[in-house]
Amino acid sequence: MNTTAMTSSHVMNQEVLEVMASGHWMAQKNEEGYTLDSGEKLDNVYIVTPKAYKVPFRLEAVARTDTHNIRFMYGKAKLIFNWERDFDSLRANEPAKGKTCHSEGTGRVPVGEWVHFEWVVDPDYMAVRVNGEERLRVEGKFARVKGQAGIGPAFRSKVTVASFKVSGEETKPAPPKPIPMRYELDECMIFVPDEKHGEAVDWYCRNLRMVVQPNSMVSPIYPGFRGALVEFRGSQGTIGIVSVLKGHEHFRFEHGSSDGIRFNLGTGHLRATRHAFIERGIRTGKITTGENGTERFDFFDPYGNRLTAVQDARLDPTTSGIAGCMMPTVKVNDLKVSADWYKMCLQLKPNKRSQKERALLLDGYWRFNEAAEGVLWLEQQQEPMGEKPNAGNAARMYFYVEPRRFVDSFERLRRAGVSIHGLSNNTYHCFDPDGNQINVFSI
Repeated sequence: MNTTAMTSSHVMNQEVLEVMASGHWMAQKNEEGYTLDSGEKLDNVYIVTPKAYKVPFRLEAVARTDTHNIRFMYGKAKLIFNWERDFDSLRANEPAKGKTCHSEGTGRVPVGEWVHFEWVVDPDYMAVRVNGEERLRVEGKFARVKGQAGIGPAFRSKVTVASFKVSGEETKPAPPKPIPMRYELDECMIFVPDEKHGEAVDWYCRNLRMVVQPNSMVSPIYPGFRGALVEFRGSQGTIGIVSVLKGHEHFRFEHGSSDGIRFNLGTGHLRATRHAFIERGIRTGKITTGENGTERFDFFDPYGNRLTAVQDARLDPTTSGIAGCMMPTVKVNDLKVSADWYKMCLQLKPNKRSQKERALLLDGYWRFNEAAEGVLWLEQQQEPMGEKPNAGNAARMYFYVEPRRFVDSFERLRRAGVSIHGLSNNTYHCFDPDGNQINVFSI
């Protein structure tokens, strides 16, 4: 983009940008426009238009990032360029219901350079262009969509905005909605010995064909915390490989311990994958059939952390190896008791269309997805689980709660009589009726 075009656009949109940014706590005015710096507020921070706009809607902006993360919003829709976990993955939600419509290989924009963004939402489609090149097109029914528009940084990126223009029929913005008390399933994190962290990352990359994401986990949330986010090729899910210094209650664990939570990883050819693992000397269990009807086997990393390979009917049945993440499974003694607990405490609702005799899919929210869908399976053990496991499992799933509701979420569970611990360094953990550890965090 040439400087002349940028300056002309800047003058034309000066009033809109001034109204959005003037007086906002994270916006600093300078000769180029406004630089947005969210500081320690890592996520979900935008400057927004005072008015809402109906479809047909058009947004044009000229902006640059110093590192990663330029984010846009309109109603229930979001766009993320240079996503901190994978610059090449354009993270997107459509504007009607907030359903994900990510696009792999189209999310990267230059760092430190002005970029021209266009976002069009018409009654039957939405399109996103970067410097005149279309990056995303999604068809849908968007005629009734309306909302405010915004732009922002995330995870300590600094975004400078030279211009921001929107067009569409103006309307009053909807009254602010109460911030929901919502537990959003976020990540699987596997804890490894601090002195073995680099070795562990290498093991997962070699044996599960994963790659380390650049800029992943570069900003520690907890003292003594470090990690790497490793991703399956093709962006089919991520795992956090982390280590922490001892002494923090939340991170007390024993390598090789396990509870009833299984991290399921999909493969197209289960038997060939198991054979390959055995040849590599990976500790591997027998093939069994789960209560939800899928075949699987357990395998273990060098530190005793259990993972589960699952036959995934969506994958090429001639291809061996682990291809991506699937929904986790939680082993329980009583399906109804546990379903009631997860509904009451974590607001995960039974999906009765998928119910089997000894397995039940729970619907909820994945983080960064505004539409409810399946997030985990409950599976009743054929034999009682016996003693409830103690805290100490080093492979854990994490739920995210919005910061302004984080303390409320802790108190809500405490008042309900849930066994709960922590509430420090933006995290706590609790236990379901069978002693499975549920981890909650906020940033």
